[in-house]
Amino acid sequence: MKDRLIILRGYVAGERYNTPAPWRKWLLDRQVQRRLKVWQQIASDKSLEGKGLRLALYPLQIQPEANLDVWGQEFRDQAKLVIQLADALPEGWHLRVKANPKSKYELSDGLLDVLRSHPKVSPIPLMDSMASVLAEVDLVCTVTGTVAVECVLSGKPLVQFGPSVVDHGSGCEQLRSAVEIADVARSIEANRYRLATDESRINLVRKLYATTFPGKVSDPVNLPSVMAVDNVRSVANTILEVAKGCV
Repeated sequence: MKDRLIILRGYVAGERYNTPAPWRKWLLDRQVQRRLKVWQQIASDKSLEGKGLRLALYPLQIQPEANLDVWGQEFRDQAKLVIQLADALPEGWHLRVKANPKSKYELSDGLLDVLRSHPKVSPIPLMDSMASVLAEVDLVCTVTGTVAVECVLSGKPLVQFGPSVVDHGSGCEQLRSAVEIADVARSIEANRYRLATDESRINLVRKLYATTFPGKVSDPVNLPSVMAVDNVRSVANTILEVAKGCV
């Protein structure tokens, strides 16, 4: 009973870093829904049809999330990064921003102000699929997003700021600052951007297979199947296999 009371207290009060109290989560989710409506209105107001611009794409990453907030820490302020990218793009280029399908707290009022006011930035309508968007853009920008893999395999020019599985391979330009995107854009204009070779793409697929293991890792409350005996055994065996390779 004491344990149950401690758990109940933690649930009602929430905790500082990761899990908000139910009432606060409700308020935060309401904010997300409100901001998505504003996003859609801005997307409708800022149409690019018939303007003949070259397009760069920045797909937003979910926050909070270790992938961006830890591995891509230097670039975790996505509203700031969007401004820097747009300001650095050469004349005749425009930055399009795509919301994450599972949008969370990366949608801020500050980001919406940038989307609304910056002349070289516009949001993509929420219903547009990534496949249709990728077909229209000339360049994709990401920090640590999995879109990097899609771009290398599909032959779409890519710049990346954080670490990922496609580091230091052809078809991906690793940048240290947003300012460097100008040179990449000019190389695309001059048809000098080096896309991944067939050999590089095959090696990437092999790398993905070699570093992918069976098993589910998640919160048992939201995904009870992670505690199934077979799954626990599978995940444990994977950890042991990876640990042997590190010795």
